[in-house]
Amino acid sequence: MTTQSMRFGHFGVNCFDITKMENFYTQVMGMVVADRGYVPPPGDRHIVFMTLDPGEHHQFILCSGRTEG
Repeated sequence: MTTQSMRFGHFGVNCFDITKMENFYTQVMGMVVADRGYVPPPGDRHIVFMTLDPGEHHQFILCSGRTEG
């Protein structure tokens, strides 16, 4: 039986609290912050690029600004 490892492709999550989400993915899931910045106006939302693979700039993105509904 062959064991397959899980791989992340490029995907993102809109967050209510980006700081809590970043802490979860770095402290619990072992991801590393590769970069961070802002989404241009309108909105000026924070964006955090994360990875599990040091050979890839990012595999996963967190973006602030999620609203109810």
